[in-house]
Amino acid sequence: ISILPISINGMGVREGSYVYFLHLMGVETSRGLAFGLLGLLVVVASSLLGGMVYVLGDYPLHIRRRGGI
Repeated sequence: ISILPISINGMGVREGSYVYFLHLMGVETSRGLAFGLLGLLVVVASSLLGGMVYVLGDYPLHIRRRGGI
């Protein structure tokens, strides 16, 4: 559902889907929204961490070629 090109990166659509489908299973609306936002927070935090490692790390950006198989 979040792949649909109706929002930026599926934000809002994803959380609304969590609320809707979890409500069908008997979960409160506020808990469904909190679950969706927590999932978004995990994705954003891990992306920021990876970005910081990339920017601050002293890693070579070349790929070593291996001779033969």
